[in-house]
Amino acid sequence: MSRRWTKRLLLSYLPVFFIISSSLMLITYVFLSEMSRKSAMKSNDALLRNVMQSVDAALSSIDNIMLNDVMFNERAATFFSPEPGQHESANLNGARFLTDLQKKLPMVDSAYLYRATDGTVMTNARLTTLEQFGDQTFIQSHLTSLNAFRWTPVRTYTETAGSGNGTAVISLVRYGDILTKGLLVVNVNAAKLQQMIDSMYDHNINVLSLVDSYGNPLLLSGAENEAARDQVQKPNIVKSAYTGWEFRGGIRNGGLFEIMSSTFSVWLAVGVGFIAFGVIWVIIITMRHAKPLQRITNQLLDYSRQKSSALRIDKGTDDEFFFISSAIDDLLETSGQLQEQNQINLVYRKQVVFKELLDESASKSYEEWCAELEPLYIRLHDEAYVVAIAEIDQYADFCRKHIARDQFLLKHVLRNVLHEMAESAGSALWTEWIAPHQLGMIVPLEPGIRDPKRVTELCRKIRQWVEQNLNYRITVSIGPVQPGLESLSASYKGAWAALQYKTSFGDNRVIEYGEIGAKPHSELFKHLQHMRSIGEAYRMGDRTWADQLKAMFQTLRDQLCSKDDLRNLMQYFLHQLDKEMSELPVDYYVLWTKQTAPMLQQAIEEHETIDHLHGSLYSLLLRSFEEMGQMRENRSHHQIIQQVKSYIEEHYSNPNLSLTHLSDEFGISPTYISKLFKEELGEKFIDYVTKVRMNRAKELLTQTNETIQNIAATVGYPYTLTFIRGFKKMIGTTPGSFRKHESS
Repeated sequence: MSRRWTKRLLLSYLPVFFIISSSLMLITYVFLSEMSRKSAMKSNDALLRNVMQSVDAALSSIDNIMLNDVMFNERAATFFSPEPGQHESANLNGARFLTDLQKKLPMVDSAYLYRATDGTVMTNARLTTLEQFGDQTFIQSHLTSLNAFRWTPVRTYTETAGSGNGTAVISLVRYGDILTKGLLVVNVNAAKLQQMIDSMYDHNINVLSLVDSYGNPLLLSGAENEAARDQVQKPNIVKSAYTGWEFRGGIRNGGLFEIMSSTFSVWLAVGVGFIAFGVIWVIIITMRHAKPLQRITNQLLDYSRQKSSALRIDKGTDDEFFFISSAIDDLLETSGQLQEQNQINLVYRKQVVFKELLDESASKSYEEWCAELEPLYIRLHDEAYVVAIAEIDQYADFCRKHIARDQFLLKHVLRNVLHEMAESAGSALWTEWIAPHQLGMIVPLEPGIRDPKRVTELCRKIRQWVEQNLNYRITVSIGPVQPGLESLSASYKGAWAALQYKTSFGDNRVIEYGEIGAKPHSELFKHLQHMRSIGEAYRMGDRTWADQLKAMFQTLRDQLCSKDDLRNLMQYFLHQLDKEMSELPVDYYVLWTKQTAPMLQQAIEEHETIDHLHGSLYSLLLRSFEEMGQMRENRSHHQIIQQVKSYIEEHYSNPNLSLTHLSDEFGISPTYISKLFKEELGEKFIDYVTKVRMNRAKELLTQTNETIQNIAATVGYPYTLTFIRGFKKMIGTTPGSFRKHESS
């Protein structure tokens, strides 16, 4: 019954489909034909204008060269106005003039000069008189004409009077000498001009003819012009302002194109009629096919009325069929919700079991794990496994750039592509999100194979694919190979440990567990002194803090440093900076606590690599440093303190350098200098002098072989014992020990 119903529907609607489709194609073809005709007419008009412009350009070029040579050529002037007794020389100049002119004008077939004073005609070939010249009538007509000289229609030109043979030319006449009415005549071969025009259009498609200002045909014969005109239904006409000629042309008549264009309205009406017939047919067929469906609907309605009490239908409602439809919809919706909820529960259960497998506190046997994985449709029966973690780099920026829906979509793409790549490589894979920014992977290895190279290659491919196709990047860490499901936690622990050193290895890469031991681990306590030195320079307004910060981070790059270790170290660095800034006046410290310190704290929390952290800290510290520098410059005593600092750095070796000495030098009371030091630099005068001297002493201890006694005297300590005590108090060790440690 189903097949018969399908065939019946097909046989009912297919003819209508073909009729309407054919009608639409016919109408489309008619419209396209009409549009093509209009487009062809526009193209033909452009062709005519192009031909006209080419002809005008060629003829006007000849005209311009004639005018220029007649006006400025000495040979032409000599021919038309010869000196007494110099006619032979003048005739020779005329012949040379014609030879030069014809070289300049390739289209010119012939040219000649007429000297009115003695009736002499000079052609390219000979010298003759007007009475013996074949073009005598043409010359006499122009001598008596009062109209402006223009290009003539096609005419026959002969040099010898009485000669029957001639050449079809168009001519242009110009006065060579207005006073004596000498003429220069050039003749362009009509056949050459015709060839030039013929080469500019396709004779099989276009028709073109020329007529002069009186309607007489040019170039083509009258019969040819009539034939060309008959082949065009509606010719385009373009008139030249230079020659006065009309260029007439169009598309050749004939063919299906012309038939469709001429009967456009008829074909359009036929197509619309067929469509209307098809619509009526569809309505009739639909009404016939709707009768069985109507009978089924009536039966369902009768049944619903009989069961209205059981179905709890409102007695005031007559639309029992609507109730049945609503009940079915509710059933389908409930079924869909149950399936969706079951799918959600399955996904949640997979995540829970996945995390339990990676938890070292979960103690289950291999059989227990298999029994728990079987309802989840997961099969893990291999001998060895590797756990890897894919972490989204710069996750804080990732969350700021994308809304929650886009984040979910991008994560979904990452997981699907990872499964597709693993499948194409012939590897099984189980992935779950173990954190918002971390995707865990359990990769089974083939039996008897403990080499994780295939896992490494897979991770490198997915990292490269994400970098090239998504707008974020990932770092993948790979744990060691472990036998059995019971040992998965050890592989996960290794992958997690490798991921913690992403700060040193950098992001957007693959980190294997074995790489952790390849680089020396950082000794964090060695950086504490650097941090105190950076803090002091920053507080003092000394720009060397930037170089010291760069050197400290370079040392960190050369060693392994985990994310937690780096965060703790930076927290101490921030504490040291805060301690130094608290020594400055209140307005400086307010700027630090309200603006700079919170942003530094955020940068420390969000950092993922040493390079990223260095760039963030440097930019934030530099901006605050510049603002504090501007605040210092706005203070009235800033220049005084800068001069005092420069003086101390130049005269630190003076043992008598004191507040009293500076008071005498700058004319300021010792108490005021001490106060300015504390306000501007956040440091006592004596502490600053001691720091300058000790820094210089450290340089001398490491760069020279001078004795400690000489170094003490050089930096302003006449008593060596005083120098040693001060050095140990500030540096933490004696000068000798310091030199020995630095040299080793």
